[in-house]
Amino acid sequence: MAGAVQPLLTSEAAAISKYLDRGGRVLVTLSLETLRRQGPLEGLLEEWGVFLPSQLANDEKASVRGFDIVASSYGSHPVTSPLTRAGAKVHFQAPRVVVPIPANRLPADAPKTTALVLTGPEGRTLSDFDGREFSYVEGKDRRGEIPLAVASEKGGVSGLSAGRGTARLIVVGDSALWANGPLQSLGNRDFAALCVNWLLDRQQSMAIGPRSISEYRLNLTAPQLRLLNGVLLGALPGGVLILGFMVWARRRG
Repeated sequence: MAGAVQPLLTSEAAAISKYLDRGGRVLVTLSLETLRRQGPLEGLLEEWGVFLPSQLANDEKASVRGFDIVASSYGSHPVTSPLTRAGAKVHFQAPRVVVPIPANRLPADAPKTTALVLTGPEGRTLSDFDGREFSYVEGKDRRGEIPLAVASEKGGVSGLSAGRGTARLIVVGDSALWANGPLQSLGNRDFAALCVNWLLDRQQSMAIGPRSISEYRLNLTAPQLRLLNGVLLGALPGGVLILGFMVWARRRG
């Protein structure tokens, strides 16, 4: 479910719930368009240990522009272990807050839920929206490490391969981080691949892949080429000769 802009229908949420109950694998990325419009999706995710407050995540010390976040804090999980080892960062564009519900608030047979990516310790939630900007509300919002993505698993045995009937769910508070442009930013592509490979139980692929070799071509006009030849064949050797002559003259004097 990639960045839905309209709330799910009740029948759609019921179909997804039934699919998960049969051991399905679901990846959900959230769009800001649904931040103020609660729907059946929120109730479905709560059954899987994931709470979606109507809040935007913010971390001014890890922001490049606007409400984006360059995150480098990770939970302990197979999805994020390769990112932690590599010191990689994930660039969120405008993430919603995604909270793992504590185990003591869930039934005994509830899924195991883990925060994947978090803001730094200077992070905070923003809940007040005036139509243009989000702002912090004292007493309503909180500060600290704010979760931006969560993984949930039900039916599997820790440390073992996920067999048939094991349901897996990942909820990412931002859909724009995997758009065409941001996908190339920092560790976004690796994070996407790790999420998909974990959902599909591709244990052999749970690592950061090698970087492709980039080739660059420099196209010069004829005047630029002549100038470059003059600098490389004339100015640089000539400068060395002049400098050598000055040193020789100084020592003779």
